[in-house]
Amino acid sequence: EGCEMIWNSLCRADLSEALKREIAGFDAARKRYGASLVTWNYGEFSVKYPTLEGQIKVGRYYILFILSDDFDVKSFQGAFKFLGQLYHTFLTGRSCHVRSACLRCMTKL
Repeated sequence: EGCEMIWNSLCRADLSEALKREIAGFDAARKRYGASLVTWNYGEFSVKYPTLEGQIKVGRYYILFILSDDFDVKSFQGAFKFLGQLYHTFLTGRSCHVRSACLRCMTKL
């Protein structure tokens, strides 16, 4: 299952770097083994987003995404389930930062 992402210039840079590495590796394999023998297995391609590692994620949502002005509360599907996840994270969160973010998110929803 996917997640709702914070799509900003840092995330785009992470994706761009991953694609550049993938293309360089693909081109090197084609030169080494011949273009007709090498195909790209897109199913194995994945991108790590180091810029998102420090972000608070509850369920499949990044809290920063929910708290942003770009987030449309009216079109949010699954708010009831997500509120339960937020409440659980609030109760079990060890950090004041996480608990505060959960409260702000619950208030917005």
